[in-house]
Amino acid sequence: MEQATPVKFQLETEPASSRFQPQPDVYSNSITSLYGQTEFASSNARAALVIAHPGHELLVHGWLELARPCVFVLTDGSGRTNEPRLDTTTKILNEIGAKPGSIYGRLSDRAAYSAILNREFDIFIRLAKELADAFIAERIDYVAGDAAEGHSPTHDVCRLIINAAVKITNQRSGQGVANFEFPLVSPPIANLAALHREDIWLQLEEKAFARKMALAKGYTTLTSEVSAALSRASADAYRIECLHWVDGISDTRSWDGERPFYEDYGEKQVAAGYYDRVLRYHDHLEPLAEALSSCAEKEHLTNAEAQ
Repeated sequence: MEQATPVKFQLETEPASSRFQPQPDVYSNSITSLYGQTEFASSNARAALVIAHPGHELLVHGWLELARPCVFVLTDGSGRTNEPRLDTTTKILNEIGAKPGSIYGRLSDRAAYSAILNREFDIFIRLAKELADAFIAERIDYVAGDAAEGHSPTHDVCRLIINAAVKITNQRSGQGVANFEFPLVSPPIANLAALHREDIWLQLEEKAFARKMALAKGYTTLTSEVSAALSRASADAYRIECLHWVDGISDTRSWDGERPFYEDYGEKQVAAGYYDRVLRYHDHLEPLAEALSSCAEKEHLTNAEAQ
């Protein structure tokens, strides 16, 4: 499969905006940067992708082809049907030369939901620490992953785990892993007006865009999700891929209105008999965020005492 030829990043120290500036490209203009003057890819920067569910990689498939990151997937994507969809994601990764990480479909969706609901926070703390170990072992320079949008609790928990893992990694090793997120529900084009210079912005050319859309439409276990995404915005909106820089401040309240979508949806699922209890932000997500933040802070104190 023909792929866009990646160009090199100029890697330096701080700040993040100086670490990942693309250099002028001498190849075909298949992917453009935010400023429309270069391609944006990573050949010498080691990237990681961390997602809650298999299939999320499709939203950043153009970047995936070029960066070929180490990919971590928290769940197997089985949902309430207990039918995993990890195999399709594995085929996508194999085709482009990206490799699965040490955490790859570790939990079923039911197990993840149950752990959040029952406040089994140690499970997620261990995942954050293991992820940090992997970032250090793989010498990761930057990580991209799910944004917290208040739509799915597992998506939001994934973001909390990423933030904690990046903080732990930077405290343990001092290697300065940069942290990026991408929206899963909000179309990428919706956030263009709020772009910062630290963000990574890609616009796909026709062949790269066609590959992305073909894979999305061919991911049969995601048919309803793909249809929903295309109902929120035109297909052309997904020609753009935005990785937004995360400044390290964990904001667990990332939705408009009084409560997140997953509480309303959870009430309907309980009424339908799929679940026994509703997962709530204040009862479950907020204390989990505090537990992960406390874990990262303890790592900081431990490292400070050891020095």
